[in-house]
Amino acid sequence: MLNQLGPSEIDRLKALILDGIQTTEEIKSLKEGLNDTISCISEELEIPIRLLKKAISVGHKGNYDECSQELEDLEKILSAVGRK
Repeated sequence: MLNQLGPSEIDRLKALILDGIQTTEEIKSLKEGLNDTISCISEELEIPIRLLKKAISVGHKGNYDECSQELEDLEKILSAVGRK
């Protein structure tokens, strides 16, 4: 398959790889900036970083009901084994 690539296919692959590298670097920079912001807000408001990240994740995915059910199940398990 790869030895049957013509010049136009190779050019398309090169463009894809370069675009993928650039996009990956942009994502990395955005994540670093977000993490810095989360860290600052966490410190200012005295809210654990993990909790803020979870809130962002749940807000993005829109899966609050699923998370709520997991917490209820966790509470039941810990209560059943006397760890609540």
